Amino acid sequence: MPALDSGAETFALPPELTPKRVITDYLRFLGQLGLKKLAEQWGSFKQDDVAVVLSVPAAWSDSAKQTMRQAAVDAGLVHSSDPGALMLVHEPEAAALTVLKEVQDPIAMSEGDSFVVVDAGGGTVDITCHLVERKKGQLVLTEETHREGVLAGSTYLNTMMEDYVRRKLGGTVYDDWKEAKPVDAVKLVHDKVELQKRSFDGTSPIKLEVPLSLLRVIPTTLDARQPTHQGMCNSASKVHPPPPKCRQAFAGSVTHRIVSPDVPSQAVLKGAAMYALAPDAIYARRSRHAYGVETHTAFRRGLRPDLRYTEPDSNKVLCKKVFSSLVQLNELVEHDQVKVGSYVAVYKHQKAVEFNLYACSNNSDRYVDSAAMKKIGNVTLQITDPTKVTDPDAYSFTVSFRLGGSELTATAIDNQTNLEVQTTVIFVAE
Repeated sequence: MPALDSGAETFALPPELTPKRVITDYLRFLGQLGLKKLAEQWGSFKQDDVAVVLSVPAAWSDSAKQTMRQAAVDAGLVHSSDPGALMLVHEPEAAALTVLKEVQDPIAMSEGDSFVVVDAGGGTVDITCHLVERKKGQLVLTEETHREGVLAGSTYLNTMMEDYVRRKLGGTVYDDWKEAKPVDAVKLVHDKVELQKRSFDGTSPIKLEVPLSLLRVIPTTLDARQPTHQGMCNSASKVHPPPPKCRQAFAGSVTHRIVSPDVPSQAVLKGAAMYALAPDAIYARRSRHAYGVETHTAFRRGLRPDLRYTEPDSNKVLCKKVFSSLVQLNELVEHDQVKVGSYVAVYKHQKAVEFNLYACSNNSDRYVDSAAMKKIGNVTLQITDPTKVTDPDAYSFTVSFRLGGSELTATAIDNQTNLEVQTTVIFVAE
């Protein structure tokens, strides 16, 4: 899945597969199993009565989340005609809800408390910081700073271990064995390496038990009994710090103890269910970027002369590539807050109004061609009757953007008819 702007290496798929195909197939079988279990427990029911919640890493791009949503539709989990039946929740936010609702003394949460959730998963490590507030008599969470994530999850530690063994054996010994004994290779990573990760204390050499089939192909010049090099321990410690190192890192900066759930995966699972019942429990989020749209505005003094042009249909002098901001970087946006923009047609008999969405890493840039700007998507507003666009300046739309949820969405009203028009948001694949 396209997820992060990171230097970390991602895993390649076979040429015949795409990330969306893999996710779709996985969700299809997972959905079938889930419906079967529901039927066994609750008897007959309509699939339309089932709400689906999928958890995603906090740092996933809008494009990745849109791909996940489409994969869920293609897998038959929900119908495309009912987008509200599917919710996406950021994994550390789900874990934060579990902390808020279930964790008791000595760190039971109360209004005004702040806490950090570090979600070290298989692919990503995500961090969120929340403030506990009270809204309408209920405790809710507000982000104190925008969430961050990196591709440094447990699967990358597996890769590091495999790379070490590969270098240790030399040549193509390991890869040849992996191709000849794929089951043993899977067991090595998911059983033996996993065991070492769980007991790793950050200092002791790692002693890796390898399958008999691998021992048989180890070069006779290599002493396979010696422990792995300490350098592997040091590298692994940076990727997957053990509990003692976590406590050391935060020593003196927290007022309560660090808590590690007995079953970490259930923290996200339980929180996702809580989110489905009360999405407003994540009351407000910090914007990870400055978001806005590319506009063409009337040229005036102070705008860039090199972007000045004359629109041939109206002979108006305009400035292109102007960034019209919707939300600032790190701005606190409530979950149901709407940012409104007004846009007009450009030329007569226009069939649709299109504009580009941009994300910026600062709050100062004014033009979309700056290095800090990144095009993230395209918005299209369909004009029902293009023949009525006789005066482009007078034909306007009011577009409502929702940027405080787990997904960016938009709806639009044709101000001439006061009717909602078909609005399509397509995010750019990274």
